[in-house]
Amino acid sequence: MKKSRSQADRLRRSIIDKKYKTYYKEARCFYCGDPAETIDHAPAISQVYAWGEDRYRNRGIGLWRVSCCHECNNLLGDRSVSSLQKRAEYVYRELMKRYEKHINQQNWYKEDLDEMGGILKDYIENSELVNKWIDRRLSYMEDIHQI
Repeated sequence: MKKSRSQADRLRRSIIDKKYKTYYKEARCFYCGDPAETIDHAPAISQVYAWGEDRYRNRGIGLWRVSCCHECNNLLGDRSVSSLQKRAEYVYRELMKRYEKHINQQNWYKEDLDEMGGILKDYIENSELVNKWIDRRLSYMEDIHQI
């Protein structure tokens, strides 16, 4: 029985996946430090599948698996960014762009918030929690990946 193209592709991709070595397997995302829910392949499996394993090996680029959060993994997708450091730098730049509005947002004083009421105060306080989360992720990347 002849295999369909998608079955053959899945088989080839699973064979390629077995050639990757685990570099970082933790509960935290290798890139940003958030909880890890997925695995990132560096370089992307699709790139190794398209160009061949030898292209990367001959250039001294290892095939690595790292624990990763959904957001970082989705940002990377099948980009042709090969090394883990370059992938971390790419994610950092993309997160900076994505969260630019939050990063540049004004900080509120407690006294100002106390004068406000209801929905506006809740909105600002929740926004500040998001800002702390973003700052923590970017600081993690700066510290761990020397960005």
